[in-house]
Amino acid sequence: MKRGALADRVAVNPPRAVRMAKRLAARIAAFAPFRRAGTSASFQALAHETPDHKEAVDAFFEKRKPRFTGG
Repeated sequence: MKRGALADRVAVNPPRAVRMAKRLAARIAAFAPFRRAGTSASFQALAHETPDHKEAVDAFFEKRKPRFTGG
């Protein structure tokens, strides 16, 4: 992958979800496997409650690119 390509791929995602994913990755390394799954599920549930998640679902069904606002 070209330098900067990964950053470009990450940058088009919802900002709140990216922050949550980074936080999750930093925290779960030392967790037991069962705790990793529970923590991941909790973060996913939080992400599903955001305006950006609604925008992603709407964009999918409308066959367009999502316009994330950071909400």
